[in-house]
This record gives sequence, structure tokens and C-alpha cells, in this order.
Amino acid sequence: MYRFKEKSLRVTLYFFFVIIFSCSTPSDIIKIKTNYKKDLDFVVNNKSFKGIAVPKLSKSYLIEIETPFKINYVKIESCHREVVLRNVYHKKRIIKNRKKFQFNYKPIGIEKECILFISALNEAGKGRFAQILFQAKQYNIKAINFCNGQETTAKGVSLCQSKKGLVQMIHFDEDLEVRSTCPIMSYKGKKNFKYEPESGDCVFLFMGKDRLHKLVSYGYNEVLYEDE
Repeated sequence: MYRFKEKSLRVTLYFFFVIIFSCSTPSDIIKIKTNYKKDLDFVVNNKSFKGIAVPKLSKSYLIEIETPFKINYVKIESCHREVVLRNVYHKKRIIKNRKKFQFNYKPIGIEKECILFISALNEAGKGRFAQILFQAKQYNIKAINFCNGQETTAKGVSLCQSKKGLVQMIHFDEDLEVRSTCPIMSYKGKKNFKYEPESGDCVFLFMGKDRLHKLVSYGYNEVLYEDE
């Protein structure tokens, strides 16, 4: 599944961050506690995405990531497990491409409800990030999302990325109740809902009679601008 040298990965990753923080200029430094815009280019089961994705339901997912820089570390994290990989590459015949990496991800148990986070980093302090939200059979209410200047349709699961605090909207064809720990406001009945993504992820669950829709919003604080 993975090509990597596993040698005290947590310690290695710690020293990796120490190195890039001490050697990089302030504009290059990735701040660990800052929520950056997700902008990693990747493919899931032959469909291309940038930054975020809700791929079609599948038992397993073939994921290929690509960056404009050599990848020294990849971190793959769900609510259930974390895997850190070092010096990864994608091999085609005898050629090693160190700007690409491919892996199979098969959600197990509670992971089917998890968000999958992917971080691609190099020793010069550059980084690209992504998150994937998976479909599930219990989510079956159709929605129209008005997210960050785009109008899209989602069958049961929605994922919206925008700058923190900007107003977004989701529309349904039926009246629904909503549950969330994050603020959301209905208007003109219970078919339309407005929300302002907070920093990081918020989960909203819309409920009808024996029917559900899940929305995850991701609010970012900063955008990484890097020379390729």
C-alpha cells in the first residue's frame, strides 16, 4: 500500500518541522495551528479534484496526489488513524516521480463517517493540503450548494470551503430540521439555510422523515502563496 521507511516517524516529523521553521523565511513558514486553504491537486478513482472532494461511494479509493515540489512527507489522517510517510514517490516503470504519490484508502468501521485529511510537505517549508468527505448510504437528501461563488448539486453529502466568516447558503426542496454545534440560520421557511464557516470544520446534519443530508463547512484563515 505504501512505500516508506518507518523509523520513529513522530520524532522524525518533529525534527522536520524544527528544520523548516529555522531555515525558511517568514513568508514560507507553515504555521501548525493555522487553517490554510486546501489546494492540493489530487485524483480519486480517476476523477480530479483540487483541495476538497466528495467522491462517489466506493468500497475503496485510489488516491493520487501531485505537488509542484518534491514531496518529503505525506500525512494521511482520519478520525481513526494517522499515517506519516517519508520520501514517497510514484513509480512508473523505472522512473520515480517524487512530486506524485499514489495510495489506496479503504475506510473501515467508523472511518466511513470521517473526514480524510492529506498533507504533502517538503523540507523547504512548502505544503499542500486536502480533505475528503465520503458519501454514505444513509445520506440521501438532494441539496443545492451556493459555496464560494459556485452553485453545485449534492445528492446526500456536501463539502464547502471558503474564507472564514463569508456567507454561504444551502437549499433543499423540502422543509428540514438542522442540528449543529456551529451557527446556522434558516430563512423563508426551512428550505434555505445561511451559514458563515468558522475557522476549521463544522458539521451540519439536516433531517427529514427518515432522510438525511450532511454538510461540512471548512473555513480557512490564510492562503499559501509559494513560488513553484
